Amino acid sequence: MSNGSSLTLNWLTLPLQDASIYDVTVAPSFNGGISWCPYGPVCQVMIDNTPGAAPRSMATSAVALSLFPVPCANVLQVEGVGAAPWRIRDIQGRTLLTGQGHGTGAEILDLSSLASGSYFFSVEDGPEKGSVRFVKE
Repeated sequence: MSNGSSLTLNWLTLPLQDASIYDVTVAPSFNGGISWCPYGPVCQVMIDNTPGAAPRSMATSAVALSLFPVPCANVLQVEGVGAAPWRIRDIQGRTLLTGQGHGTGAEILDLSSLASGSYFFSVEDGPEKGSVRFVKE
């Protein structure tokens, strides 16, 4: 269990290859492993071994999102949204913020209304989907 901005995962496929895409399912525990939540839906994760200061990236279908900085304070820059609708969810899946991409350039999001914690930024534009976890300090 981790409350920080990173978590060591016990992958079944080793070694993971940079720029490779893996199907992932997650079953979180919020009590140190005493009990586990049901597995969530399968998502695709692209391994990105860039230096720590680089944006976090995750590609699913045809959408590639890039968030910076991670962790963030009150402002988050997101690239790859295009003109698609976006949303920010908490770890329970509740939608907290929504918006519409401007179509060009990076989106600059004001996160001052969110408490510190882990969130998911997601985009869904027809069959193209993308989701990235980020941490707000």
